[in-house]
Amino acid sequence: MAKTNLRDIIGSDYTKLGFFREVQEKMAELRTYNIELEEKKQEIQDILNGIMDVLAVISPDYHIIYVNKVFHDYFDIVRPQGLYCYDVFRGRDEPCPECPLRMALKTGKPERTSYIDPRNDRTTHFEMVASPMFDDKGRVRTVLVSKRD
Repeated sequence: MAKTNLRDIIGSDYTKLGFFREVQEKMAELRTYNIELEEKKQEIQDILNGIMDVLAVISPDYHIIYVNKVFHDYFDIVRPQGLYCYDVFRGRDEPCPECPLRMALKTGKPERTSYIDPRNDRTTHFEMVASPMFDDKGRVRTVLVSKRD
């Protein structure tokens, strides 16, 4: 006895049409989700740019992932993403001994320090806070560093 499948019952044209319709619906859903995601991204970016402190999101290996607009008021770097934070913030070749990011990675808690930055022909006193951000498994994914003059 031969097996009967869906195509035999409703016809191959209908199954193709149904599949095509389902793909179109899924694509419309994805477009809607993408628009919502872009709106949320812009909302978060606007919030971060509205904060008057220098903000940077930094990876556990000290690479800068994101900076807010205030960053560019203090640092003359057009595209800091991918650069080491210790090079950008302190002009060093390696992480700073008193680095709050290093301590935040170790403790999993926000860490704070202050320092004087003598670069750019002006001496600036910064308070720096490194706050770890965790993934869904509780591991530090990135660290939010804020620097206040």
